[in-house]
Amino acid sequence: HAVVLAVVSNVFSQLQFIPEGVRNGDWRSVKGLILAYLPATILGVWIFGWLETAWLTVVLGVTLVAVLLAEWFSLFQRYETTIQQRASVLGPVLAAVSGVLAGVAGAGGVIMVSTYIKFIVKDPRAFRATIILIATFFIGWRTVVFAANGFVSIPIFTECLVLLPISLVGGYVGS
Repeated sequence: HAVVLAVVSNVFSQLQFIPEGVRNGDWRSVKGLILAYLPATILGVWIFGWLETAWLTVVLGVTLVAVLLAEWFSLFQRYETTIQQRASVLGPVLAAVSGVLAGVAGAGGVIMVSTYIKFIVKDPRAFRATIILIATFFIGWRTVVFAANGFVSIPIFTECLVLLPISLVGGYVGS
């Protein structure tokens, strides 16, 4: 329930940022990422559908630890030149892994590609807008896949509407 609630709530909270992403995002940098993410998310949601709660907890824990360790040891920064040279292959691979994990966990699709995008899009304003742009696609698609698989219900949707004012205020304050 909590995972699906997070997925659907994410869509509503993202709405206020879409104009900036569309206007200032680097579309060229995200096309390949989006194409790789789409089928991978379907696989992730399929895994979510049959994964037991205990295993879901393990997957989430391992994913969080892996991301934290990568940040802590600056793994992406150490390989910046390699990342930029192999961006056309590495980006979609990261997006596919991101899609599977986001489908399983219901969140976190953007965190894996954000460090990658930071190396590709250097301007801070364009970087923010590009993250918003890709997050909009990732979040929207993930919600469609969860809904198509029967995980989104009227009670979930209603709870999201109740949480909407908090999401919008949080997004406004955070930006």
